[in-house]
Amino acid sequence: MTTSNSNYTCAPSSIQLEHTTKTPTPKTKTKKTKFFHLTLNEILTALCATFLPIVLGIYTATTTAQEGKVADKRRQFDLEQATEFRQQAICDKFLDDIYKLEKDGYLNEEKNPWAFANARFRAAHRQWDATCKADILQFLKENQLIGRKPNIKNRAVKKVDNIIHLNDLNFDNISLTSPTGSLNLLNLEYVVFDQVSMINARFSFVNLRETSFSHSRLNNVKFSDSSLAYASFDSTELDGTDFGNTNMIGVEFSNIDLCTTILTEIQLQQIVFTNSILPNSSICGQEKTTSTPSMITISTTEALSTSQSTRDYYRLLENEFHK
Repeated sequence: MTTSNSNYTCAPSSIQLEHTTKTPTPKTKTKKTKFFHLTLNEILTALCATFLPIVLGIYTATTTAQEGKVADKRRQFDLEQATEFRQQAICDKFLDDIYKLEKDGYLNEEKNPWAFANARFRAAHRQWDATCKADILQFLKENQLIGRKPNIKNRAVKKVDNIIHLNDLNFDNISLTSPTGSLNLLNLEYVVFDQVSMINARFSFVNLRETSFSHSRLNNVKFSDSSLAYASFDSTELDGTDFGNTNMIGVEFSNIDLCTTILTEIQLQQIVFTNSILPNSSICGQEKTTSTPSMITISTTEALSTSQSTRDYYRLLENEFHK
């Protein structure tokens, strides 16, 4: 077996080495937006640095103001609570004093004029608000310390002195209202409100039968759905007083200027006038033909004796009825 060696010759030119050289692509730089030689990022950074303290300041001021309002409301609430507690404490102290005086016999008839009871009442009255004054008036009436009913014996009427005297006291802005409305009138009959101030007072569903408001100041007082039957007003200030639909049967008006007082036509027929000026220009808001106030004059002695005898007559009738 013959082995033949084959000679392979490769020409250098026949072998080609391919070497591809890649040329690097130049990087394109991102063009930054500039405003007045400042980039957008620089402007945003400057704005944040400028407005952040302002925003924080506004937030702090708003929060402080709200906290201040809350604190003010809280202080106001605490003050009202303290005032209410103080008023209640004064009322409770007065009730305890009245109980002790009654227990010790200082409210008996022989202790007239009941100096201790009146002294303690007036000392407490100067510290009460209008609400507490209204509550105490009802307490005094319910315990027959004011508004005591006259005695009727042998067909003769005798007045009874009140244990607590209300003269020379201030009852401005007081509001007296029956808790049951028209079902039961609040009983304040026979109470003597002489020489008192009752500016802006309100009486609603109140029985004021045979009360007295002589020489008192009742400006801008409102009576509504009440009864003033046989009450007396002598030299009383009634500027802007509105008697509403109150029962005025037998009421006495003596020496009173009624130019600004609101009265209905029916009430004008029910009232007994003595030396009083009655408005002709405005009655219940309706203008009449004459604008000059007229003086209504009735004999004082005759009017007083007639009205007094009328009241005594009705008292006698009531006494006979209850028998």
